[in-house]
Amino acid sequence: MPSETIAGARVHYIAIPPPEADGAAGKHVALFIHGAGGDHTVWGNQLAALRGRFRAVAVDLPGHGRSERRFDMSVAANAGVIAALIKRLAIERPVLIGHSMGGAVALQCALDYPAVAVALVVISSGAKLGVAPRVLDLIENDPAAALGEIAAASYAQGAPFALVEEGRAALARCPHEVLLSDFRACNEFDIRGRVPQIRLPLLAICGTEDRLTFPKYSEWLVSSVPRARLVLVSGAGHLVMIEKPTEVSRSLSEFLEDLPEARGSPERAE
Repeated sequence: MPSETIAGARVHYIAIPPPEADGAAGKHVALFIHGAGGDHTVWGNQLAALRGRFRAVAVDLPGHGRSERRFDMSVAANAGVIAALIKRLAIERPVLIGHSMGGAVALQCALDYPAVAVALVVISSGAKLGVAPRVLDLIENDPAAALGEIAAASYAQGAPFALVEEGRAALARCPHEVLLSDFRACNEFDIRGRVPQIRLPLLAICGTEDRLTFPKYSEWLVSSVPRARLVLVSGAGHLVMIEKPTEVSRSLSEFLEDLPEARGSPERAE
């Protein structure tokens, strides 16, 4: 798994190579950013769907997966890491695709580094990500119970037990202090006053049964960004890209295909 040193920490990522078909050089790179407590593996279905058609990079944010921890793990700090990684890999204006906290990072990156991206895909996210005080207290004082509760709330009601248990196990791989930092960062995130400054094309995807970032978050975001549209995925919860991978991958592919061609192709990250 390749890595780059950003602000003194090794940041790991995976990449799928550019497609070999004619005209591939004009296609944008999809850069995937996971959510709180996650890592690049949450995007397995989407990376498989894009392989052979688009180039893609999926990052482990600092403290997650194989990436080294940094002191400041706020949304704004993570946006700076993404911007630096894009520059380091010589990627010309990728499409930032973020889930939950990763969606917040993508939005923050578009605001703080407006020349970095060409478009945004914000999945199960919003311009404000408040966390109930009881949830923060549970993560801090009863991590095992917190993992079970968060995992159960991440899928639509009635989701298979095996799927929920897989989600709980994935959260358990995240260090406790990192998970707590993630949820605190989400709780502090609020860019509602700056959202109208976003002029990039934006696709918001949300499950109709999302119980963590309700569909109204995505609806508000789309109503506030001039070039935005919404896809609601019926019967899916917060981890919509895992619960309904075909629907999400199709929406991503259509969005990427509709974007104007890139002016050049990146050279690195294979």
